Amino acid sequence: MELRQLKAFVTVAKVHSFTRVAELLDYAQSSITAQISSLEDDLNTKLFERFGRQVTLTSAGKQLLVYAEKMLMLSSDAKDLISRKTPTGTLHIGVTETLSTYRLPPLLQEYHKLYSNVEFIIITGSPDDHIHWLKANEIDVAFLIAPRINSDLIPETLFHEPMGLFSGAGHPLIKKVPIAPHNIHGETLVLCAKSCPYREALEDILYGEDLHAGSIIQVGNAEALKKYVVNGFGITLLPSITVEEELAFKNHALTSSKACFLFKLI
Repeated sequence: MELRQLKAFVTVAKVHSFTRVAELLDYAQSSITAQISSLEDDLNTKLFERFGRQVTLTSAGKQLLVYAEKMLMLSSDAKDLISRKTPTGTLHIGVTETLSTYRLPPLLQEYHKLYSNVEFIIITGSPDDHIHWLKANEIDVAFLIAPRINSDLIPETLFHEPMGLFSGAGHPLIKKVPIAPHNIHGETLVLCAKSCPYREALEDILYGEDLHAGSIIQVGNAEALKKYVVNGFGITLLPSITVEEELAFKNHALTSSKACFLFKLI
């Protein structure tokens, strides 16, 4: 069944005349007759009884009319929805916990000002989770830090997220300038889960030069990391935005193309 056939069928059912329908839809009468005949062939049933120029619905035609009107209405609603200039509906957004806390709120605030009819559902998880959800069409978009994107997805870099090494106020590395990867060798590191992108970034720097942590304390999120670091458990690598409020002062130096920063936390 085609929509043009259904439209012709519904119109004939309402005006009881092929000639009148041809005028209303701006078709030749033969075209309307052909569309109805084709529809009857597709359904293998007679839809109209013909009495001269007047036509009336058969029992099967009456049954089809109910569904045909609904199908045409759904088609019209779909066209209206797609053609609207102002977006509506629900946006499922995947985001890592750090970006959800520090980056996403002001971005969504600006978006909400422009498109107030759009609702948000925020889903946090690891980068691997979000890539899986994107491929399964469970989320519409994902905001990630340094994701390992495969060819099935379309990545776009919005901005570069600065990262830094952070320690408590009394840590000996504060006195070392510049900070190089070998300075971290043997130190206690406070890190997120293995799927965390900034943990992977730090481990790539160390393992690339055959360096290793003395020990690793694994905690759940950036806020917890800061608490452990401030209390002297070790050093960590975090996006700089996560510690802007806690920083008392900073010393920094580029060590290579992979920059390392050391900040002191209050």
